[in-house]
Amino acid sequence: YTPVKKILTSLEFSEMHVNRNLQFANTKDNFWESALFVGLGYQLTTKIAFGAKYNVLYNKNKSIYNSPVIPFVNINF
Repeated sequence: YTPVKKILTSLEFSEMHVNRNLQFANTKDNFWESALFVGLGYQLTTKIAFGAKYNVLYNKNKSIYNSPVIPFVNINF
């Protein structure tokens, strides 16, 4: 959604299946992780935008992401 020219807002829900085996930590994980991203970006052109999105459901102890803030680049065809 573009409320103002050159400013892009986004809302994205993502659900990922995590299956990881950390041999150095002797840990096995198998779970579903949900993420709700709220984003804000700047449109360089009508086809290209960049910005950052924030995961509202971020859990430091369980998330596969290092940070709740993730940069993004959108390219529309």
